[in-house]
Amino acid sequence: MKISVLGLGYVGTVLSACLCKLNHNVIGVDIKPSKVDLINQGKSPIYENDLNALIKNAVSENKLIATVDVNDAIKNSQVTFVCVGTPSNENGSINLGFMLRTCEQIGEALKNKKNYHLVAIRSTITPGTIEENIIPLIEEISGKKVSIDFDVCMNPEFLREGSAVQDFFNPERTVIGTNSLKVFETIKEVYNGIDKPIIMTDIRTGEMMKYIDNSFHALKVCFTNEIGRICKHFGADAQKAMEIFCMDKKQNLSEYYFKPGFAYGGSCLPKDVRALIAETNNKELMMPLIRNIPVSNIKHIDCAVDLIKEITIFKNITLNRVGILGLSFKKNTDDFRENPILQVIDKLKNHKILIYDKLLTYDDVGKISYKLSLMFNKNLKYVLKNSDVIVIANNGNYDEVYDLLENRHKLIDLQNVLDKKKIKKGDYYRLT
Repeated sequence: MKISVLGLGYVGTVLSACLCKLNHNVIGVDIKPSKVDLINQGKSPIYENDLNALIKNAVSENKLIATVDVNDAIKNSQVTFVCVGTPSNENGSINLGFMLRTCEQIGEALKNKKNYHLVAIRSTITPGTIEENIIPLIEEISGKKVSIDFDVCMNPEFLREGSAVQDFFNPERTVIGTNSLKVFETIKEVYNGIDKPIIMTDIRTGEMMKYIDNSFHALKVCFTNEIGRICKHFGADAQKAMEIFCMDKKQNLSEYYFKPGFAYGGSCLPKDVRALIAETNNKELMMPLIRNIPVSNIKHIDCAVDLIKEITIFKNITLNRVGILGLSFKKNTDDFRENPILQVIDKLKNHKILIYDKLLTYDDVGKISYKLSLMFNKNLKYVLKNSDVIVIANNGNYDEVYDLLENRHKLIDLQNVLDKKKIKKGDYYRLT
């Protein structure tokens, strides 16, 4: 099929490359010429396992091209996937600015298109957005009628950064939100070659699915971290307790998030939980558990700050140099959006901070803060040599640390990734 993908961030870039692997011809669209140029050179604009090779092959086989021209992309495709960002407003509600501007462009492109066109939304949007905002906007601008000239369906993504390509080809399920059998069969054909369940549901249920997933994932993180703190208080082994807990598969438990560690962060969980809270508040629905997920997460961040301050103040008054290992929010990604360690760094007043992350560049860190870029160093040995307290902030591989530790070091493993038995020098601490 001829497919266009609007928005070449994590979701759009992975989708574009993987669709080519399924033998489709894809036109990727982004407003940033730099991303377009990189893809047309056969290079990925983001770091993601296996993605660069997929893009290189797709471009060399003339299956993938990128452009800034939305009109041309829609003109030369049958199906358009929308993968633009839906960030948070200041009050936590969903910001549909990028989405609505993209839909305006789709409407303009459909004005002069004679053939039927299908639009599939991959971006995370709150229930009702397609029927109340997107369809009316496209109809108004294009002068066309839904279900006759075009259709819009919901096709939420469930990709994990760091394993997105693998997740694409091995999904637990594919969800298509539509009331049209024709639309369902078309999107089903897009994923032909992936032998996994494909589920047809109504549009609003399709829109809701990502919020259900991410709210539950965020809840699992907070629940497990609270359990971890309780276990620590009573002298129980939090890791072993949760390991035993996860052995019960009868309730379909996934152990992915059930590992006591640090607070949740990243591009999805924080904003999607905020959006769900804002939406329920607007409807005056009392959802105290969901509403308090961010409260629990903030409390866990505060506990990390308190632990670091306790060690620097009470263990040795001279310890005030802190090395932070991991600025991206998880391993195998260069995405640092809403990483809770940024809040920890901000609260560590009167401390000298050094930051290490093997996947980030000075330019990446500069996008967060000029101040942080001055603290950033790509040499792990240098960071440890010039730090008294070492904080492991994400779940990356830090096996090199074992050989670099000195007796003076106070190591705080927020993610519980190191084996305490292998630590021969320094003092070792965990948050849970």
